Amino acid sequence: MNHFEVHEAAEAAVERARRDEAQRAADRARQEAPVEEEERDERLRESPRSRMRVMLPMLGRARRRDSGGQSRQPRISVGAARVGPLALPTLVAVTLVVWAAPPTAGADAAPNVAITSPAAGATVSGTVTIQADATDGSSGAEATRFGIIGDFGNASSNEAAVASMLDGLSPEFIVTVGDNSYGGSHDTNVGQFYSNYIGNYQGGHGAGSATNRFFPALGDEDIETGGGLSGYLSYYTLPGDGIPAPANSGNERYYDFVRGPVHFFVINTHRTEPDGRRAGSVQQDWLKAGLAASTTPWQVVVVHYPPYSSKRSDSDSRWPYEAWGADAVLSGHRHVYERLQVGGIPYIVNGLGGVSRSSTPSSFLPESRFFYNADYGAMTAAACTAGITFEFRSMRDGVVDTHTIGSACQATGGGGQGGGGQEVTQVEFFDGATSLGVDGDGGDGWSVPWDTTEAADGSHTLHATATDAA
Repeated sequence: MNHFEVHEAAEAAVERARRDEAQRAADRARQEAPVEEEERDERLRESPRSRMRVMLPMLGRARRRDSGGQSRQPRISVGAARVGPLALPTLVAVTLVVWAAPPTAGADAAPNVAITSPAAGATVSGTVTIQADATDGSSGAEATRFGIIGDFGNASSNEAAVASMLDGLSPEFIVTVGDNSYGGSHDTNVGQFYSNYIGNYQGGHGAGSATNRFFPALGDEDIETGGGLSGYLSYYTLPGDGIPAPANSGNERYYDFVRGPVHFFVINTHRTEPDGRRAGSVQQDWLKAGLAASTTPWQVVVVHYPPYSSKRSDSDSRWPYEAWGADAVLSGHRHVYERLQVGGIPYIVNGLGGVSRSSTPSSFLPESRFFYNADYGAMTAAACTAGITFEFRSMRDGVVDTHTIGSACQATGGGGQGGGGQEVTQVEFFDGATSLGVDGDGGDGWSVPWDTTEAADGSHTLHATATDAA
């Protein structure tokens, strides 16, 4: 072979090598290409999930990793999932899916929640908020969640802010400890903020509630200002059509009602109460008999004037509640929040609903356990057969006080694929059917650190971020 032929053969070999390399590059590109949406959905449908997972399809692949991880709290019910904000990678549409355990081994699980966004952001991370169905952990009965406000009704921006905050927590009903209206009309001072809870509503702010979910106590402002007692009685229907009232006082100045595991007794200790407020009075005898006959797990007394308060107690309201069978006493009138422990039950003063804030006392009663007056706020409570947990939530500082009588309700039950609570045992990101990482296991490929936070309403927010470790 002459020199020219050798040179030509060498050039042909180089060209073949270039073509081969180009082909290999094309093959690699096809293998690395993102899975098409229909194919991805089909793979997800065909792949049963035995643990709760958060899945984010995205660019890039890694080897499937061993999924054996430690069980982590909290327990949640994924049947009523709510999705929060999601940071998305660029270039691809992202679907965040929450999976529940399948009802039977090997069965396909369906996603409880799937939200797709067309692309934005710059990080591969996900946040999902999952509403836990709180139960008592023994009977499986769902917890009753309610709000408590006091000394609020003056149509101010502070009242509006507290009302908005409380409504955002979605209480099933609201109990007030009095001073619902400071002069003017109840519809202006109450209805414009709380009409959605008021049954037999006749005001001008919407349709009201089909059943009554607003249970006020009489305060001095309700009796002595505005339309007075007659205006109060004409505005509310108490306890409301269809609401159980086993003790049935026969009037709306003081009354009882049952919601869930709690029997509420709303009393009136204003000096003008015709059925009296002292020992031997009709009202006291009614309360004593009602508490004794109550068959619910918990009995709560609601009264405007505080039997105990470091800002000044009201002796006319200091009845032997615990001896008669009460488990807690809620009051207002003093424009502070204070929790006291008297004997074996809590006495809670809740008067920061929006009108004004009182100063800190120069000294505290020995029974005082917690005091707050830095900002306005409201109470929430979760009740089940095991116990009641009370919280005070400030507009500025969030939850500042929590107190439980009995045992806290456990987030264990109901809903989801196959019922029963699911533990968050693992978080895993997926590209199609390919795992990108499990529980931040590190090494090459993807790591997925995650954590959860719990809110006062029982929901849990799951945070997870996938990071390419290569």
